[in-house]
Amino acid sequence: MAHANQERWSRLVDEKLRNTLVTRDNLVFNNRYEGDPKAGKVKIPVRDTEVEVKDYDKANGIDPDAGTTTYLDLSIDHDEAVNELIDGFDAASVPDGIVAERLDSAGYSLALSLDKASIGALEACGEASGGATVSATKTACTETTAYKEVLAAKRTLSRKGGARQWPLPAGVP
Repeated sequence: MAHANQERWSRLVDEKLRNTLVTRDNLVFNNRYEGDPKAGKVKIPVRDTEVEVKDYDKANGIDPDAGTTTYLDLSIDHDEAVNELIDGFDAASVPDGIVAERLDSAGYSLALSLDKASIGALEACGEASGGATVSATKTACTETTAYKEVLAAKRTLSRKGGARQWPLPAGVP
């Protein structure tokens, strides 16, 4: 019974997690890699610089520049899970409504955990590379400060050349 529930409910928790993540793929992180995550490690291509734009000479053309790609090994070695005994009853005894609430909470909690780890990795990477701090403010935003903080982060990313990797929602300048 437990394995059947695990198969049935894990998809629901994953869906909630994907919809809750702040740092979801293609918005904050580059999700291109080589290799298979199931093998435990992937290689992420890292390009040294942006492509250089030059003036074009119609008679002679331009000389090509050489770009370099290195690879960062990323170990896929952090697993998280949830397992809860609800009010001391086995899964078959708990009403579906309560199970659904707890699964929703599990997806939300996993998303919070993943976001916290992802943002921590971004901050550590920024500090290690010489000051790519996006925001000096480390406290939670309020309704009155959120827009200002997003604009400040966008400004910082634009100056660092990273704004194209972090698009803001439609309607945000």
